[in-house]
Amino acid sequence: MIDTLDGPESISKVKEHIESNFPDKELLIIFTHYHYDHTWGACAFENPKIIAHEKCFDLMPKTERRLAENPELAAGNVGIIYPELTFKDTLTFKKEKLVLVYTPGHTEDCISVHDEIDRVLYVGDNIEKPLPYLLSPNLDQYIKTLKYYKSLPFDKLICSHNGLIETESIDFQIEYIKKFIAGNHSKYSDDLMAAIHKSNLESQKSLIK
Repeated sequence: MIDTLDGPESISKVKEHIESNFPDKELLIIFTHYHYDHTWGACAFENPKIIAHEKCFDLMPKTERRLAENPELAAGNVGIIYPELTFKDTLTFKKEKLVLVYTPGHTEDCISVHDEIDRVLYVGDNIEKPLPYLLSPNLDQYIKTLKYYKSLPFDKLICSHNGLIETESIDFQIEYIKKFIAGNHSKYSDDLMAAIHKSNLESQKSLIK
């Protein structure tokens, strides 16, 4: 299972589905990154085995502080669970031909999941519509990650918050980040895009300090 939403209440239907349909299967949970809406639901499972990037483990204290400061964000009674298995560059499940790849972008610990059999690429929050949230200071690396996606063989592109999306979203996001780096902060007619862009400007200023 990839990511666990923001608490046991949000993930309850998924848990019921897994327990009803795969009672004899071992469950492995993958965290694409440390943010609360991807990790807080892990506590709904008994002794979960969690896989993430090594930087995710280091960043988990931030989500503990987030829970202490903003308990209203939790969907149910949340207990923070750290990844049990971490990796640096790639982790491959040979039999399933499932490859976990370190792809920093949205955050410094982001990973992506490439299913080579079904030709599906899951990118977590590294691609979002209408615009990405730029929460890491290394925007050049973010662009490298997006260009890397274009080199992979896949038929379906899935992101966390928008589901199945068109591959053209990769190019659109690359262009946005390039313009952001160049200082092209044009006004956006779409209110949501304007709000996200404003948030990105504030985030990058705070990261530079």
